[in-house]
This record gives sequence, C-alpha cells and structure tokens, in this order.
Amino acid sequence: YLVAMLLLALFQPSTPAAWVPQLQFRLLFALGAIPALVVLLASLQAEDSEEFQSQHLSATVGFKRGVMKTLLGTAGTWCLYDL
Repeated sequence: YLVAMLLLALFQPSTPAAWVPQLQFRLLFALGAIPALVVLLASLQAEDSEEFQSQHLSATVGFKRGVMKTLLGTAGTWCLYDL
C-alpha cells in the first residue's frame, strides 16, 4: 500500500492520463514478484538433508502406486465431463 501511494505521488500528472495507472500497476506487480523470485531461487539452491532424501525415496514408490490410479480416474472423469 505504501509503495502504491509513493508511486501515486511520484507520477502526479497535471491531467489524468490512462498510462499512469497502467504504469503503477506494472511497477507494483514487478515489485511484488521480486520477493517471490528471491525465495524461489534460494529454495532451488538449498540442498536436501540426507534424512529427507532417504524418506523421500521410500515414500515415492508407495505414492506412485496409490495416487496414479486415483489421478487417472479423476482425469478420465473430467475428460468425459468436458465432452
């Protein structure tokens, strides 16, 4: 909210122009995406612990067998519903 007010104060046109709100929205959208990108890049570079990797490998086998049947049934039902 404070950034929006700052941008409004920065871009005070003498006449209301259509480009000012568009520019403000684009700047706010870009500024809001920066923290998300920083967190995403930091999480991609972080390594998983050995304990997590061992638990993940053992859970993956059971997950694939149980979920694939449900996933295929749900996807098939939605496909038939859309037809």
